[in-house]
Amino acid sequence: MDAGNSLSGLVVRILAAAAMPCVVLGGCATAVTSSSAVTPAADPLLLALTAPSADIETAVTRGEAEAQFAKAIILAHGLRGQPQDSARANTLRSQALSQRPGTTLTQYIPGINGQPGRVVPLVAQGAVGFSPVLAQKLDACIQTLSQFGSDAMTFDPRSWGDTDNGFERMEAENARRAETCGGSERYGHIAALWTWERPWRPWPLPNCETEDTRCHILSAKIQRLNGRDPRREAIDAAARGDFRLGATNHIGPMPQGWDTTGVTCRAWTRDMVGKWHVNQDVIRPGDPQHTAASASFIATYNRTLIQQPGFPFKDICGPDGGQPAQRHTGAIGSYADAARTKDTARLADVPASADINVKDVFGVTALSWATRNRDEPMAKALMEAGADPNTFDLNEPGPLAVALNADQFELAQVMLSRGAKLQGPTGRCERFGLFSGPPEGNNGCSWAGLLILKKRFDLLDELAAGPEGQTLLASGAYELDEAFLAAVRSNDRITIQRLSPHAGQNHRASITLKALDALGDRDVLMEYVAANGAETARSPAEAELWRIAARVRQAGPLDVLRTRGGDLNLLSPARLQTCGVAIRQGDGSLLELCIDEAIQRKQAIEAAVMAGDDAAFQNLLADVSDVRERNKPPLLGLVVQHGSVPMLEQILARGFDFQQPWMGESALILAARRGERERVRLLADAGARGLVQTIGMLGNLGNPPPGLQTIAFGSRNEDTERLPNNNGADNLEAIRIVAAEAARIEGPQALEASFKSAAYSGYNDVLEILLANGLDLRSARQPGEIWYAWAGLGQPCKPSTGRILLKAGLPTTYPASNFTRDTALHIVASRCMNPRSIDLLVSEGGMAVNILNIDGETPLDRATTYREEYLIAALKALGGRTAAELDPAAYAQRQNEERVSDDLDLEQSERN
Repeated sequence: MDAGNSLSGLVVRILAAAAMPCVVLGGCATAVTSSSAVTPAADPLLLALTAPSADIETAVTRGEAEAQFAKAIILAHGLRGQPQDSARANTLRSQALSQRPGTTLTQYIPGINGQPGRVVPLVAQGAVGFSPVLAQKLDACIQTLSQFGSDAMTFDPRSWGDTDNGFERMEAENARRAETCGGSERYGHIAALWTWERPWRPWPLPNCETEDTRCHILSAKIQRLNGRDPRREAIDAAARGDFRLGATNHIGPMPQGWDTTGVTCRAWTRDMVGKWHVNQDVIRPGDPQHTAASASFIATYNRTLIQQPGFPFKDICGPDGGQPAQRHTGAIGSYADAARTKDTARLADVPASADINVKDVFGVTALSWATRNRDEPMAKALMEAGADPNTFDLNEPGPLAVALNADQFELAQVMLSRGAKLQGPTGRCERFGLFSGPPEGNNGCSWAGLLILKKRFDLLDELAAGPEGQTLLASGAYELDEAFLAAVRSNDRITIQRLSPHAGQNHRASITLKALDALGDRDVLMEYVAANGAETARSPAEAELWRIAARVRQAGPLDVLRTRGGDLNLLSPARLQTCGVAIRQGDGSLLELCIDEAIQRKQAIEAAVMAGDDAAFQNLLADVSDVRERNKPPLLGLVVQHGSVPMLEQILARGFDFQQPWMGESALILAARRGERERVRLLADAGARGLVQTIGMLGNLGNPPPGLQTIAFGSRNEDTERLPNNNGADNLEAIRIVAAEAARIEGPQALEASFKSAAYSGYNDVLEILLANGLDLRSARQPGEIWYAWAGLGQPCKPSTGRILLKAGLPTTYPASNFTRDTALHIVASRCMNPRSIDLLVSEGGMAVNILNIDGETPLDRATTYREEYLIAALKALGGRTAAELDPAAYAQRQNEERVSDDLDLEQSERN
């Protein structure tokens, strides 16, 4: 790659320090703009902080002024691990600012009228070197960075004197400093880069109160960090072949994930992280200073590590503000390595025993690397060799999604022909949160939406007709409808025609139909009803009448059907045919007679149900065209709630469609609340779904119990036993019935999910019912989750509930999982509201009060972490001790090991 081109490209991409919030960077809240901003194209400071050192040196050799000035900055301040060299820095600065030498050219001028020609020398004036005006502005910025760079990364309002206006004064000062570097945003970026690339120097210690143990521990950690050299450690790690990066993690109510601070990687995994810093969600004394020092240490370490000659992932990671290499040039040990080279010839270097579909250390397959690199020849070659387009991390866009986004439609067709499935995210938008819907309009979040954005209606039609077609249309229903309605608004007849067969299906039909009504295009509305719009009718029989009206363009009858035709399915098949003829002929009077007759039949059926007249009900039902009702209170609901068992058997024999949405409570809930097991069994055997979910709805499981808000939190409190054990006797009997059917059909262990939710609510009566139906807690899939539901952070953890768990044999110790690494006693010690539960697990559960978890902590260590004095007292009363008290030598050894493996100096914790 040409060095000059690489330098000009590198300065364009300047990223903020992702791991540090605005209060850490300083000045983010004040937007400052300035005419003194240095443009990226002439910004040696950014080159000095981000460009590969080799590229800068090459450009210096070629006499490029920006590179000379950048190198002068590096040498003058000892940046990037290079020793200071003031003499060479001054020489390079002078060269950068000097006039470029002129170039002598020759031009031949032919003679006139037979006179001889002559050669004339021309001197092209040399280009002006780097602008002295810009140099002065950069000097002012560098002076500010040299004086205040570290202060831009951390602050303590107390250091500003009057704490009442300390933040305001700090903000004003940051704005003043930012002005010298071209504005607040640029100053924040440059300050972070400068801090990471300058020589490592001591960071300020916090101003701790005498009794604040945690603050003093963090201060000691900062002191140890100040005595270390992240560059030296990175170089040593590379020499050992350890290329794991450092990362910061943000925790709190809404976790933000983790970042490889100081560098930007196209892919990285937690297994490849060797150094961690975790920001606390509650800021306490010492936290800002420790965060600044730790994050800077990690960033400096990372930026040094990726620049080592042996770093094998130079095409994956680049420094913040820079770019990774264009391709992998190192050894080939797998297909993934070969794919990153962007050279299909390197596939021949892959060992014969290699699996083409194996994921590398980043969880990425060779085919995924090829598509991410937009390398179509490599992707095709890999598929020819057997690469599977469906092997990828389903949390990331897969090869098919990447190819479609890159408009590589031929490649996408090849993948589809090789069995590629429409799975995983499309890569078009962030996943929306739990309480927010999809973004407005069609953004391509869904596969259907992506195909529409790409105008690949042919692929949409083809895939909709395939085995996964219904899934495609259902998952993309919102965006498909939004695109359809947008086409109607803009009178895009081609898109209307292509999307009409797919838009507004199933539960979206009524929404789309109302939107078309509002838009007022009756022709499009008729076309839509003839396709999918009829699905908003209240039964398949009524839907067919809607389609008849739409096909013959009978708007009046269609309006009548939509308004009053909800009971037409109760007519006989012969009578329905007559109604269809009336619609085709536009005979409104005959259609009204059909509707009136249907209403009368409905009244007769309802009367038979309420009177318990089985014979009358049987006779009426035998002549009904269709009982597969939807989008209205169905006849089935009436029969379940008020009819006899024979009536229920008769209507279920007609084939009720439980897949269709219907209004009101589910038939299972209605039947269970009648207290008749036979009704629930009939529904379950007929295909009614969601038995386990019905238990949760009947019991209001998974919600805090009533009265919890009246119990004081954060102090010794044994009042939690007064909380209710169920949400009502009627619901309890209904749960008993549904639980028996769920165990019969899905097996007793299927009740574990309901059990966990009931434990969270502290509903002991429900727990006993579930256990009575065969649930074996000794075989629980996730025992730790059940213990956590009962006693996790801030839970009431009634001892009576815990006693049920113990009696049922729920293991109190179990292998660590992604959910929890703690034993049951550690979970209780974390912030359980009732300290008597500690005695329960020790005295009745047989747990050792000083049991160690996988991290070597005792329950007392855990209670101390959360500073819950009533739990600490309960543990100490039973002989609880800290790990350090139990075995000081073992604790010290473990701390020393953890200081190396976990790097305790970077942890924002009380472990020292």
